[in-house]
Amino acid sequence: MNKRFYVSHGFISKGLFSRSFISFLAFIVFISLTTSCKTNRSVIKEPIKEYGADYLFEKLKENELKFDWFTAKYNLDLIIDKKKTSLSGQLRVKKDSVIWISFSPALGIEMARLLVTTDSVKFINRINKTYFEGDYRLVNDFLDSNVDFDVLQSILLGNDLTYYEDGKFRHHTIVKSIIWLLRPEQA
Repeated sequence: MNKRFYVSHGFISKGLFSRSFISFLAFIVFISLTTSCKTNRSVIKEPIKEYGADYLFEKLKENELKFDWFTAKYNLDLIIDKKKTSLSGQLRVKKDSVIWISFSPALGIEMARLLVTTDSVKFINRINKTYFEGDYRLVNDFLDSNVDFDVLQSILLGNDLTYYEDGKFRHHTIVKSIIWLLRPEQA
């Protein structure tokens, strides 16, 4: 055999892979791995400015999603009793009018549909061949909540609940509850 290509540990060319070349290559790899991915972070030395609630609400209003029609596709992983179900679907919203949500478990075949308007909630389950048609009162009683169309629309789109921040929502709900509780039974 040619001694130029044979070293006791295997076939290595002395001219191409000498010990000094391998050391140099290892040094370059080490330097590039330790310095190439550093982020530049600067330390803020001034105190954080505190802004009031009015400033935050103003910024929320500036960045609010403005639309007439909104359409989106989504993927959802639902975990109930340690059982994971993956769903996909579509969300369509006409501002201040209607919310339409379609649920599809696999292959794009629609499993269920939810249609929410300003005064009603409709749900159809295509697998069990059942449906629900009612108003928010039934949904709120079932969920033990106080949700209406505006709240649901704001939650789904990530917008602020500005109408509810001026006290009308809380006042209306409290007054309605007190009137309902204090109203004498009519014969």
